[in-house]
Amino acid sequence: MRRLLSDDNQVNLLFERTCSDMQYLFGYSEDNARSMIEEYYGLFTNKSYCDSLGVSTQDDDYFFHEAPMGMAMRIHYFLGLKGDPNPNAFLRWRKELVNQLREAQRGGSR
Repeated sequence: MRRLLSDDNQVNLLFERTCSDMQYLFGYSEDNARSMIEEYYGLFTNKSYCDSLGVSTQDDDYFFHEAPMGMAMRIHYFLGLKGDPNPNAFLRWRKELVNQLREAQRGGSR
């Protein structure tokens, strides 16, 4: 049985979808994606850890705001790439990634 992150089934479902997005977008195995999701959830719901980075603690509302694909990008950036924790650095990286994905999609539809 899979480890549940939250008592809220909707949160767990969101992270199931995040796991699939991490596999599809970034090539992670299911086990690696799940492990990273659990690590991210533990870190970014911890007030002390977030305070040390100068970022807000994340909660269920935040996760739903980001949606599965947004969470997949965040987890990949912060844990997979060990990206700069500065929120603006992440936003720049995400914008570049989205542009690359759109460009690839346009190129693939020709």
